[in-house]
Amino acid sequence: METDRTAWQRARRPEQKLQRRDAILDAARALLDRDGLEGTGINAIAREAGLSKPAIYTYFDSREAILLDLLSDEYADWIGELAERVPNEAAPQDIEALARVIASSLSTRLSLCVLIGSVSSVLEHNVEPETVAEFKRAIYAHRPRVLGLLQTVMPGLGEHHADAFMLLVVLLAGALWPASHPSPVVAEVLERPEFAPYACAFEPHLTTFCATYLRGLRDGSRG
Repeated sequence: METDRTAWQRARRPEQKLQRRDAILDAARALLDRDGLEGTGINAIAREAGLSKPAIYTYFDSREAILLDLLSDEYADWIGELAERVPNEAAPQDIEALARVIASSLSTRLSLCVLIGSVSSVLEHNVEPETVAEFKRAIYAHRPRVLGLLQTVMPGLGEHHADAFMLLVVLLAGALWPASHPSPVVAEVLERPEFAPYACAFEPHLTTFCATYLRGLRDGSRG
């Protein structure tokens, strides 16, 4: 480990710096998947990446800055998946298929959903204004691509409605993820018949909510 850390400390070339950034984000992702948000602290990230804590601060001002960068990468990867799947799995006007693709693509993305649910309450605290601005620019850069994907299924869908729908999707994903992945105690309680109506299933619920909203947009445009 010391040999690796020494090598990191000597990294000066752009490609080496990029490798260091990727190592930090990979460490944060692994911790997030394994230990959750509370277990993904700056000390744990440094240990997981095989770096010193000062080395982490060379690249990121805080844990939250790391996680915002990770969220940006995860979001870009998700949009890339949608770009591959939507044209192949959702024909024009097939709103239900589009909703299923969106929900199923998010259902396996633990890191993305956990981070989305923590943006306002956690990640956008303890960071510099420009860090937040860079994060939002990175997310908003995908807007044209997202609009194009949605319009392959819903021709004529305007940018305003596309923005509103994607905002709904990410807000719902962030809220549904913890509700559908409860603690063992809560999961046991929800198995009781009296509480069955309150059990949440991520993919089915998100599919239903997305399809309902999209049908409202379609029917509203017809009116």
